[in-house]
Amino acid sequence: MNNVIKLPAPNYFGDCPKCRRNNGYLNIGRDHWFVCKKHGVKWYGGSNIFPDWRQETEKTWRQNEALLENLMEVEPVRGWGHAVPSCIRPDTLYTADVISIASRRIKVCLPLQQEL
Repeated sequence: MNNVIKLPAPNYFGDCPKCRRNNGYLNIGRDHWFVCKKHGVKWYGGSNIFPDWRQETEKTWRQNEALLENLMEVEPVRGWGHAVPSCIRPDTLYTADVISIASRRIKVCLPLQQEL
């Protein structure tokens, strides 16, 4: 999938219902289809939202259509709701870890240390 464009998670346009991720979108004309390669699924993201379709060719759209034909259409998970605290920023990379507090196992997200 050479024409897949990645977006930061959580994705406003939805994520895979199994892994809550996506591999970006493919265009067919002005229509945008998001995909999860790991689970072989796709979902419709909208039409004429991203301008890059205007620079693509009919050949690219046919290739994208052939790739999408092999994927099952699903209803995406839209947003993460209360699963992600408000302190989590979409433009920051995080690592997940499980810690124990008062005999309870809690999953936490910690920002990755980035070297300058």
